[in-house]
Amino acid sequence: MLPGNNFIDYPQGRDANYTLFVKRDPLSPALPPSPVPGEPTDAFKPRLAGMLRALRLDVTYERGAGDYLYYRDEAGREVEVLDVVGGYGALLFGHGHPAIVAEAQRLLASGRPFHAQGSRRDYAQRLAAELSRRAGGDYRVIFGNSGTEAVEAAMKHAMLESGARTFIALERGFHGKTLGALQLAAHAQHREPFDVAGLNVVRVPVNDLARLEKAFADTADLAGFIYEPIQGEGGVRLLEARFLQRADALCTQRAVPLIADECQTGMGRTGTFLASEALGVRPDYVILSKALGGGIAKISALLVRRDRYCDEFDLKHTSTYAEDDFSCALALKTLELIDAPLLATCRRQGERLLAGLRRLAEAYPQIIADVRGAGLMAAVEFRPLFRSPGFLLRFLSAQEDLALVLTGYLLNVHRIRIAPTLSDRFTLRIEPSALLTDAAMDRVLAALGDVCARLTQADAFGLTRFLLRSGEKHRATTDTGRVDGRAFAYDEPRFQEQQRHAPATKVAWLCHMVDADDLVSLDPAFGALSLEEREDYLAQLVSRIAPVVMSAVDVRSTTGAVVRLYPILLPFTSRWIKRQLDARRLTPPQRLVQQGIDCAHALGCQMVALGQYTSIATLNGTRLAARGMGVTTGNSYAIALAIQAIERAHRETGRDPVDSVLVLAGAAGNIGRTCAEILAPRYRRTILIGSGRPGSWPRLQALAARVPNAVATTGLAAVGEGHVVIAAMNAVDAPLSARCFAPHAVLCDLSVPASLAPADAATRPDLIVIKGGIAALPGGEDLEILDFPLTRGQAYGCMAEALLLGFEGVRDTTFTGSLTPDHVQRVAAMAARHGFTLADYRRACVLGSEQKIPSYAIAR
Repeated sequence: MLPGNNFIDYPQGRDANYTLFVKRDPLSPALPPSPVPGEPTDAFKPRLAGMLRALRLDVTYERGAGDYLYYRDEAGREVEVLDVVGGYGALLFGHGHPAIVAEAQRLLASGRPFHAQGSRRDYAQRLAAELSRRAGGDYRVIFGNSGTEAVEAAMKHAMLESGARTFIALERGFHGKTLGALQLAAHAQHREPFDVAGLNVVRVPVNDLARLEKAFADTADLAGFIYEPIQGEGGVRLLEARFLQRADALCTQRAVPLIADECQTGMGRTGTFLASEALGVRPDYVILSKALGGGIAKISALLVRRDRYCDEFDLKHTSTYAEDDFSCALALKTLELIDAPLLATCRRQGERLLAGLRRLAEAYPQIIADVRGAGLMAAVEFRPLFRSPGFLLRFLSAQEDLALVLTGYLLNVHRIRIAPTLSDRFTLRIEPSALLTDAAMDRVLAALGDVCARLTQADAFGLTRFLLRSGEKHRATTDTGRVDGRAFAYDEPRFQEQQRHAPATKVAWLCHMVDADDLVSLDPAFGALSLEEREDYLAQLVSRIAPVVMSAVDVRSTTGAVVRLYPILLPFTSRWIKRQLDARRLTPPQRLVQQGIDCAHALGCQMVALGQYTSIATLNGTRLAARGMGVTTGNSYAIALAIQAIERAHRETGRDPVDSVLVLAGAAGNIGRTCAEILAPRYRRTILIGSGRPGSWPRLQALAARVPNAVATTGLAAVGEGHVVIAAMNAVDAPLSARCFAPHAVLCDLSVPASLAPADAATRPDLIVIKGGIAALPGGEDLEILDFPLTRGQAYGCMAEALLLGFEGVRDTTFTGSLTPDHVQRVAAMAARHGFTLADYRRACVLGSEQKIPSYAIAR
């Protein structure tokens, strides 16, 4: 099994056995939309900006007051948003508290210099004394600009004091992202790219006394123990008093400092000035920040017990901007506001908030896994919805994006700003100010109740239609409607068992949605949207969706060899990728295809075939990092099957190729050109149709000069001259009409989507319509892909090519780039050796006698 990935299992049956959701790196968005060069977001954190755009969190707030932020909508109206993110703990007094703003204005108007380094700093002296008093000890204080800087100072002082370079920290802990503080982070994906040699960290599970004892006993070179009384980014997880008291005792025994990171919990948020007070310890070091600046100033403080302080640290740790009068004066004003009534308010409102959240958990035990917190620092942990009847909810759960999508819903529908925690991605954190009213709290609880109701009803449509930027009407409704569907079981052990018994050879096939109708097959409620609205919806969601492994099936050759096939769905439609190609924006689709390649590599595949537009977008596979695997465009066997089908059509109709006209629509492409090179010598005349785009026409003319009896044109009317027409076009709107074909013509349609619409084809029953190259598997295996439009035992040519190359042991990129007739002949010979044959080449659904079946996978 892929470590850290989640999978969902469907019930046994023909239509789908299971779908495997491959979790993307949660710290790296799958593919935020690429900003247009020159736009402001192109210069500032473009990936983050793209993620915010994708989730409709890209709001520019113009002003803030108390617990509210204000922005202007598309019509220029001011919109009020209730903010319970609270600056990640910095806004204990809300936005723009009048007393703190007035102090800032007074200081700015006074003309007082803020950068008078190397002089006496009265405000810093007063602030240090007041912090020492409030913390209940006798401390020396070092000031900084941010919490992570204060953590760095604490680490430096602990190493200076102890002479050691090993810290004991907690799993799920987070202490900032500067280089030293980052070494303490529990989340490897934050830390590992920046590991520093010589600085060691031993991590202990939260509240695990046995592991704590062992860590202290096994660590000789110990500089100190650092903790958060409540782990904010780790999911708002509370330390137990007995655990922390034991850590305090062990630190005393080893004469090393107990270091409290109270950046989020300090300053009264939990009902006491320091959260450590309620746990019965008095730390040797205390780190404060966030609320210390009153929501305006950027300031942090490291408090070190006087009897531990090293005087030389005064000059060993300095900062240009630290201890300035402006920040220190605002921090002093903030401390004046923290009195006994405020602490009581934090406790009372925190208890009321947690009680309301726990009532929700009792009402929706299948949705809420846990409620945690103390004071005005609370969290709701949602359960991964692996058993939801809604595909999209299962998928968002599997890639750990559920809580992120909920933040977008709460902002766009309920006008409430909330955020997930950094390292616990199913948890929403609530850190309101001490000004939060009962009415505002009830509003938050009601909104979360709406979320829980929609999740219970599998209403993915209602929870995500705010993503439709073009439809304000889709963002403000509150109706809920149950989505009918099968109840799918989450069965990760089954996949693990399959992986333990996998054959040596594994191959993958990359595909994508043909069009946005496929969304309806995944979640029927999306049928309420038009096709264009669904396309718009998916274009928004594409930035957050990772590849989906649709099944895992072992396919057997007539030689007895076995290859495992993994069909991997990429999260875009033909229309989306065509728009990217037409605009010459190749990077976004290429990055998505590369994610599919990386997924195949993680599954242990030796060969990957590119289906549909994945080949075109990557210039026939030449713009990919193969990761040591073989890669093929999959086009060689698709061409071989198409030729076999055309030959069969000639036999059935009795029409001789030498008396026939061949038309190739899309002849300048890789498939069309290779078909022309192989087939043109057999026909009386060949007409090559191209798009006329720059670069295409010269290639088409060169091809016409190279193959016998060929002419080139850009006019689709030439289709009417063909007895046999091969369509290999890159169009999404069915550019061919049934009226333009000659009587009793043969159409071999290799385009995705189809060049001739099924309904239109039904008006011409005289046409012989061949839908792509379809192979019959020698063992007749069921590919177990949800809503797969082929019957049991059939596969598309590009998919089958991956299997054939897997059987043959091909592990290179021979079958990428420009194809030749030799490629086609070689793969056809492989097919013969392994028992692959042409399947029923006339597709009933293409002729229009069946309804359109949404599919993800039709070979190019």
